[in-house]
Amino acid sequence: MSKSLLKKGIDHKGVAERGDAIYEAIKGQYEPAHNGKYLAIEVESEDIFLDTEEFSCIELARKKYPNKRFYLARIGFQTAEAVHRERKNTLHTSIGFL
Repeated sequence: MSKSLLKKGIDHKGVAERGDAIYEAIKGQYEPAHNGKYLAIEVESEDIFLDTEEFSCIELARKKYPNKRFYLARIGFQTAEAVHRERKNTLHTSIGFL
């Protein structure tokens, strides 16, 4: 990862770790009523974005935080993703297991 991206905020591992902790603290508010939907977390502000589609969820978060990385969870599932953009039209994900 380039140094310029690291200067913009938390690295992939940091996003995943903070995102895991935040999601664990709030998941009771979303499971099971929203199972299958996507939840994006901007980990520095702890703002939450919810949508039925993965890309739409990230786009909602991007509108408010265009240069941030996000933790993405599919509610009710056991995988999590730290998501960011390195280029305007390219979506990158780093996937880990909870």
